[in-house]
This record gives sequence, C-alpha cells and structure tokens, in this order.
Amino acid sequence: MHGIIMTEGEHNGSQETNAAAGTGIATTFSHPHLGVHGVTLKQFERVLVNILPTVQPKYVRLPELSPADTKFSLESLPSSARVLGKAPGQLAKPQRALRKEQQLQSLLRCICRLVPSREELAGNSFTIVDFGGGSGHLGIPLALMLPQCRVVVVDLNKHSLDLMHKKSATVVDQILKDDSFSSFRDSISNTEMIFDDPNFSCCGKDGVLENLFSFFGAVEQYKGPIDMALALHLCGEATDVALRKAAMAKANAIVAA
Repeated sequence: MHGIIMTEGEHNGSQETNAAAGTGIATTFSHPHLGVHGVTLKQFERVLVNILPTVQPKYVRLPELSPADTKFSLESLPSSARVLGKAPGQLAKPQRALRKEQQLQSLLRCICRLVPSREELAGNSFTIVDFGGGSGHLGIPLALMLPQCRVVVVDLNKHSLDLMHKKSATVVDQILKDDSFSSFRDSISNTEMIFDDPNFSCCGKDGVLENLFSFFGAVEQYKGPIDMALALHLCGEATDVALRKAAMAKANAIVAA
C-alpha cells in the first residue's frame, strides 16, 4: 500500500512525501507539471496532486481463504489454466509466473467475494468485463471459478487475444480428458452471445469455458453489459476511460489495481 501526503509548496512547485510500506521517501517537484525524475505529469495526475491533500484513504485487509474457498484458489485449476507453463499464453519463467499468480490470487479473493452466487442470481445474468485482459491470465480462472457468470476479455492486442483462445483450447482439452476436473464441465449458466459483432467470440466448447468471451477493440467500442468491471492491466488515461465506461453502464462493482 502506498500513502501519499501532499504539502503546500512554493508558487513554482510542490512537495510530495511518499510513504511506501512504512518508509518515508521524500521527493520534491521542482515544477507543478513535473514528477519524480523530471517526468511530465499527465493532466489527471496533476489533478490528483491537487486533490490528494483532502483525501483520507481507508484500506480493508481481505480475509484469508477459508477451507470452503479452495475453489477460488489457483491451485484448484488445471495446470493449463495456470500462469506457469510452456503452452501458448503461459509464462515460462518461474519467478515471473509466481509474481503474476500472487497478484492474480489477491485480485481473485476480492472479486469472488463481490460476485453473487448462483442462488442469489436466480437465473439472471452477471457479466464481468476484464478491460485490457490480454491473454486471459485472469479471465480464464474467473470463467472456471465463476460458472454462474459471463466473463468478457476486452483488448486491442489481437495477438494477445489469439493466445487466450489457444490457451482456452488447451484448458478445455485437459478438463474433458481428466475426470478429476469434471466439476468444471457443464456447470455454466451464461453461454449466450451478448451481441452480434464480428470482434466478439466465445473461447470454449463442449460445456467448458463457454462462458468466456473475447472482444477485439478499444474500451470505448465495447457495447455489451457490464455488471463488474476489471481494470488490472490498464494504466494512465485508459483506466479513466474504463472507469467512466463502467459508471455509465451502472456496473455493480469496479475492481482496479
């Protein structure tokens, strides 16, 4: 967690104290439009510099996973759905894959506690949209763990979405061939297409991952429903666009790192 304390500076600049993980690291902005190391601040960053002194952030520690929550653990998934591996869409370097999975697991703990259960939905649809979701490191586990939901990965990178489709095909084959993963078969509630668009396609088949879809295009181009918006992989102004998109769609929740 990072806490930023802004103090009023002189007319030609401002001062920032960045308290990261309990350590005080002071940096000075010599110019109101410049940040650390002289990097030019974007417009929204300059706005934050002005409003942060009035904000009192509150942090809530997520509870640890209970035995009943093991289905929300990455360890419960087929190896082909994990980050580490040599298949398309996976990472071959163990240390990088471990860091990625630690990030994903923290996010999954948050998301899975915000999503209604199948009983609570009572037959209604619930769509999770992962903006900038790329090759599906998050989208594929979500679709497997939350069969009552429809998961849509939106990305401008066609190559990344192609990798997600290839990875999904590998996951489907493993689940269909291995009876130890039978719980991931034919348990999906939302398999219907959201809207007719050539850039929108399903990633699964035969009752597996048929609730996972890709959308090739910009955040602004996505016209489907949004009950929960994810913006883990976006940065800068792209995050603002996704947040605005979710707000206009009256999403129930927005999760951003």
